[in-house]
Amino acid sequence: MNTTPANKTLTGGFEDVDQARAAHRDMIAYGIPEEKIFIDEDRKEIKVIIPEEQTPQIREVFGNHGISPTQ
Repeated sequence: MNTTPANKTLTGGFEDVDQARAAHRDMIAYGIPEEKIFIDEDRKEIKVIIPEEQTPQIREVFGNHGISPTQ
């Protein structure tokens, strides 16, 4: 029996890198480890690997910073 929570990758698109940087700060404040947050400035995407139960919090962070979920 596996009791390890399932991880999920959320991806969001941004127009300005400052949106992603602000979201990154908020995610760190939520307790997401920095090594689980990836900003790709060329593709204008931010990806975060989180336990499934944190999905609503991260979607809220995306929304607060104008980041559009891409999946």
